[in-house]
Amino acid sequence: RGRSKAGTRIAVAFDIIGAATSGHAAPQVSVSYALRRADGTSISASPPQALKPNARGQLAVAIGVGLPPGAVGDHELHVTARDETAVRVIEHVEAIEIIP
Repeated sequence: RGRSKAGTRIAVAFDIIGAATSGHAAPQVSVSYALRRADGTSISASPPQALKPNARGQLAVAIGVGLPPGAVGDHELHVTARDETAVRVIEHVEAIEIIP
């Protein structure tokens, strides 16, 4: 469980490994996030963003999430990766305490 100050930004970084490909086409993967209060109320969210492989063919992800000034208390950050080719979805949930 992480702790971060309200009104700041946090960063999430990870690599997508094992994404399916279709023939010679690059993997089709999208990533989105949602910041929710502990009761499930959405505070902020991003629409799915398609990823493009870097020069090495890897899918590297870095997301900056703003923590609203008034959003103090227990929250969850939901990060979702969707492999469109394999029709597979992976969601990671991280508990965050936002402090004043």
